[in-house]
Amino acid sequence: ALSVLMPKVKVKKNAKSGKKGKDKKPQPKVNTLISKPKAAASLRRKLSGPEDVPVPDDDSGDLDEPAAAKPAKTKLKAAEPPTRLTRGQRKRQQRKENFLRKFELANLIGKQEEAFRTGSLANLADLTAHLEEDKAPATAKGPKRLGRKAQAAQDEREMAQFQGVLGFKAFQADPFGALEQHLKNSIRLQKEKEKTAAGKQKAKLSQLKEAFRSKKRLGTVKNKFAKSRKPKK
Repeated sequence: ALSVLMPKVKVKKNAKSGKKGKDKKPQPKVNTLISKPKAAASLRRKLSGPEDVPVPDDDSGDLDEPAAAKPAKTKLKAAEPPTRLTRGQRKRQQRKENFLRKFELANLIGKQEEAFRTGSLANLADLTAHLEEDKAPATAKGPKRLGRKAQAAQDEREMAQFQGVLGFKAFQADPFGALEQHLKNSIRLQKEKEKTAAGKQKAKLSQLKEAFRSKKRLGTVKNKFAKSRKPKK
C-alpha cells in the first residue's frame, strides 16, 4: 500500500564523474492522491477492507423485522347510474311481489283460524271496536243551503207567522202557556211523522223480502222442472 502511495525516485548520473550524484537530491513528484485527501481516504478504505457498521443497542430498529406495510390508497369509484330493468326482470319482480303478498295473506288467515279453534279471547277487542262503530249514529248531513230568493221568501213567511202569533188572543192572555202548548203540539206532530216514515220503511222491507222469497221459490221450481226433464240413463 505504501509503495503505491510513494513515488519512485529516479537517480541521475553525474556526466563528469560517471558516478551517482550525491550533491543534489532529486525532488520527488507529489502524487495527485496525496493532494486530494478525500480520494486518498476512499482508497485507504478500499485497501483496508469493509468498514464495521455500528449496530445500535436497543432492539427497536431490528433489521430482521419487515417494514410496516403502508395502507394502500383506495380510489373511490364514482357511483354508477342505476341500470334499467328489462321486461323479463320486471315480470320476475312482479311475480315475486305477488307471491310474497299471497304468503303474508295465507299466514294471516292461518293465525285467525288458529285463534278461532283455540277459542282465545285475545281478539275480542277488535270486535268490540267494530260494534261500537256500528252503534254510533250516522252523522246526518246538514240542510241544503237556500238561495237568495228562497231565503227571502222564508224570512217573509216567518215574519208573517210571528205577527200572527203576536196578534193571537191566547198568546196575549198567557204567553208562556201558549208557547208550552205550541211545543207539545209540534213534538206530537214530529212523532207522528217519524211513525209514518218507519211504517213506510217497514212496508218497503217486507215487500223486498217477499219478492226475494218468491224469486227463490221460482228458482227452486225451475230446478226441479229441469231435473225432471233430464233423460234417465
